[in-house]
Amino acid sequence: MTDTPKASFVRDLEFSVRTSNLLSAEGITTRAAFMALDKPTVMGWRNAIGRTWKDIAALQETSRQLAAVWNACTAQDAEMARLHAALELALPVLEAAVSFERAAEDYLTESQYELNAALSDPAATIFVGGNEALKAVRAALEAKP
Repeated sequence: MTDTPKASFVRDLEFSVRTSNLLSAEGITTRAAFMALDKPTVMGWRNAIGRTWKDIAALQETSRQLAAVWNACTAQDAEMARLHAALELALPVLEAAVSFERAAEDYLTESQYELNAALSDPAATIFVGGNEALKAVRAALEAKP
């Protein structure tokens, strides 16, 4: 036997028999219709009592709270997806930057080695411009972090 949407919706809500019967009798078959109910409407139904409205209002509030949590989770999921996409775009750039930094460090290390070798050659002092220039270059190399 297949449940109709009306029977399934009302049955799935945990209400008193009176409230369930009233919802069925009034044709409340969707969540949207249920959420649109207000106190004057419900209290205008034949056989509705104060508890009928309290049950409906309580479930409407719970439904609103759950919807807010759902929306927050959905927003977080969307933000996480955006961050993941941004990281995927940034990764090759970061890898290239690290590679460039390593190459620059290797180049500086090699250049420092070559300069130190040249500075140890007395003929290099004439080429570079004298001992003062060599001292300044040496001090700059030693000060390198």
